[in-house]
Amino acid sequence: SGKPGALRYAASLGRTYEAGRIRPSFSAAPIPAEYAGTTFVYDVATSGYVASDLTGAPESGVRFLLYAVNPVNGVPVEPLSQVGYADITASETGSTSTVRIVVVSGGETYLDYAVAATESSSAVSVTVTGFATNGTDRANFDLDNRVTGSLSSLDVMVDYLLTIPTRGNFRIEMEAGTEDIFSQSPTTTLGLEARGEHGTVGIDGSMAGEAGSFNVQVNGNLFATITLNGNAEPVVTGAGGQPLTEEELATVRAVFAIFIEGGDIFEDLTDPLS
Repeated sequence: SGKPGALRYAASLGRTYEAGRIRPSFSAAPIPAEYAGTTFVYDVATSGYVASDLTGAPESGVRFLLYAVNPVNGVPVEPLSQVGYADITASETGSTSTVRIVVVSGGETYLDYAVAATESSSAVSVTVTGFATNGTDRANFDLDNRVTGSLSSLDVMVDYLLTIPTRGNFRIEMEAGTEDIFSQSPTTTLGLEARGEHGTVGIDGSMAGEAGSFNVQVNGNLFATITLNGNAEPVVTGAGGQPLTEEELATVRAVFAIFIEGGDIFEDLTDPLS
């Protein structure tokens, strides 16, 4: 559609405000006392996880053992073969809910991040910080969201940074804001930049309702302009206003795909608070 995943993510934050109430609906209830320190194992008889007597789980959280799975259906293969574990802790302090997830396999931590949401009667702030690795490359991420206002006038701000030092110090940065997100014509501003050893690509622009335009820059030079107007196909032109070649259009699509993936990653990371 031409709209980065970051905009869909901003809209999903706005929807955390439940109909008829101003207070946002994020929640992260503490681990029930009867389960704190419990390790859960997969039970082939019930095709689900059950509590066990195994030790090692965090005192204020739970542990789920991870197993080799069938790549087609995602179900643990039999006989069960443990490959690691996931520790989950959740807490509430005052108006802040926090969830931390740590995934370990073969003695190496592959995922470690925390999601925290702070609520008030008219605002919510959500932060996501941590890292993920495949054993060779490590991606560090930092997300800051702010939702302010009321049901009649809600504003959303999203700011994220994703870095992979081992990939030529690759980094993706985004700053986006949508004012009056539930109105017929919300206003959105967007600034994106991807930087790596081969150069820099940026996208910036704004929308009012379903109409707007975004400039695509490569190494600081205008490469293309994308014009959106309702349900019509996006119009993409070159720096001089000329139509782009198929190869150039493919480049623009690839640029957008990078930022869409970044927005989708952060949306998935906030699932523990939904």
